[in-house]
Amino acid sequence: MSTAVCYGGVPKAKQYPCMLNANFWVGTPGRLMDFFGAGQLTAANITFLVLDEADKMLDEGFLDDIHYMLERMPSRFQLMCFSATWNKAVQNLVCFSSTVLPTSLVLSPYNT
Repeated sequence: MSTAVCYGGVPKAKQYPCMLNANFWVGTPGRLMDFFGAGQLTAANITFLVLDEADKMLDEGFLDDIHYMLERMPSRFQLMCFSATWNKAVQNLVCFSSTVLPTSLVLSPYNT
């Protein structure tokens, strides 16, 4: 198993070869969009999409970027959103991308 990381501020040419053969991609929405938009990478074989700090990504205005990626996912994939808060924006994002009833896991009760 191999991983590849992609993020802005570094030339894409250095990141691209690693992305081609990786089993796991870790990246920022903007750089993944760069690769998708240029036709260099495709989401056709992705089975899992993980959004860490989903609430913060939405707070920072990444909703359109996330939708861009979700629209390119295959018909069957699993979305995992990790978030310190389970606010309405995160709930809406999960419902937008799901064809089945989403499941949530709360690790600590509210008001603790």
